[in-house]
Amino acid sequence: GKFPTTEFGSPKIVVVMRVFLTKSYLLTPRCNEEVEVPSMQENAATRFIELRKRVLPFPKLGTKIHRLVAIPTTSGTGSEVSPFTVITDDDGKKFPIASYKLTPDIAICDSTLCDTLPKSLIANAGIDAITHAIEAYVSVAQNDFTKMHALEALELLFGNLAESYQDGTIESRDAVHRGATLAGIAFSNSFLGICHSLAHKVGAEFHIPHGMTNAILLPHVIRYNSSENPTRMGIYPSYGSPVAHKRYAEIARRIGAVAPDSEGLIEKIIDIMH
Repeated sequence: GKFPTTEFGSPKIVVVMRVFLTKSYLLTPRCNEEVEVPSMQENAATRFIELRKRVLPFPKLGTKIHRLVAIPTTSGTGSEVSPFTVITDDDGKKFPIASYKLTPDIAICDSTLCDTLPKSLIANAGIDAITHAIEAYVSVAQNDFTKMHALEALELLFGNLAESYQDGTIESRDAVHRGATLAGIAFSNSFLGICHSLAHKVGAEFHIPHGMTNAILLPHVIRYNSSENPTRMGIYPSYGSPVAHKRYAEIARRIGAVAPDSEGLIEKIIDIMH
């Protein structure tokens, strides 16, 4: 029932609180075990964001359903390739669940299943996918693989979402559908940022569609993250200095923004929303 107590001043840290995790997920040292820690930054850093660090064991899956096949009927969430799910109760409260055990074995992506979507859902899901790709690209856990998927997703989404919304052509619907899945692959491996964190809370509280909430918040989040001298910064081995502003500029250049910087990216987001 107490917070962990640590001793600093020497190159060792003593963990005095037992963390209640199942044995297979136990990644924290046992009670009173001494661990060599070369530096504070290295101690706080991790080479991989491990979803299995949890205070409760995740139930064993696969006993009744041996293979999970996901078929998306919207073009936005990327849930057909992600380890995340959100359950909404009768009162509208959202419960996000994260586990790689939830990742589907097979994803069947057929854009014709989205042919009858209402325009509001096309717009909201599309902006959600754009937010997925942007936040995955500037994440502290970004890597060459997520970067590739995120940029390709953004090119497809910015190049086709407006046409998919206005005209619903086969080509544009298919491009947006593929872009949403690529964005899902990207954020499943580099994770999201403060825009999604805020959007889940704000959307649930005020009953605003998730994509619309992202659209409202995203320009402000980009400006906040673009600071070259941030007051807060995540600690991660591959993220040694603030580079979010450079990554926003890379996105802006890839999608053909007039200004190759974060403001140019914001203008493209506002244009596509209009």
